[in-house]
Amino acid sequence: RARVGEASGDAGTIDQAIGLLQQLVALRETPERHSLLGSAYKRQAMLRAHVPATGDERQALLAALGEYERAEALCRAAGAQDLHYPSLNIAAVQLRLAMKDGKAAQVADRIEQVRAALQAQTMAAPDFWSVCGLVELSLLEALAQGRLAAAQAGIRNGFADLAQRVPAPHLWKSVHDQTRFLLQPLDTGTAQDKAAQAILKQLAALAGERKKPAP
Repeated sequence: RARVGEASGDAGTIDQAIGLLQQLVALRETPERHSLLGSAYKRQAMLRAHVPATGDERQALLAALGEYERAEALCRAAGAQDLHYPSLNIAAVQLRLAMKDGKAAQVADRIEQVRAALQAQTMAAPDFWSVCGLVELSLLEALAQGRLAAAQAGIRNGFADLAQRVPAPHLWKSVHDQTRFLLQPLDTGTAQDKAAQAILKQLAALAGERKKPAP
């Protein structure tokens, strides 16, 4: 299936989307619905980081984490092939929480699990999301290890290679949104931030968007 898209909008729109998705989840739980809810909470966290008066960022991040963990559990129970999607998002949210606290992210084991799942799917039934997921995972890993500046060339090459085969802007918009979520907390002016801006500029172009501040 296609990856669940990122939620977008202002605080009121996001809150309304969260309320509607909670109603859907209450009616019937599915990995997609929990992932959509996790996506909405991620967008809420980005907004709250940018405009603190709109609410507590940590609360939104923890809510997103809970939704992706539930989606992952449902995928495991069903033996779903796209288990990597909620698993990758769990690692992303855990990393952002660690960055917020100024702590080292303990995501190495999860990264290896996600890599194994992505590689297996890429071998069995490759699609845009499994191939792109491996590049995104490299970005996440480099960010967790504090070596994004050194890894940026390989990451950008990975995105560029995939874009030659699949240039569809609507797919790249989701990748751009996810990467903005990951890279938003970086301190400006650092080597990591400069690498992040180069990657975001590339993804914005692939998504057919102008570079814009988060959220």
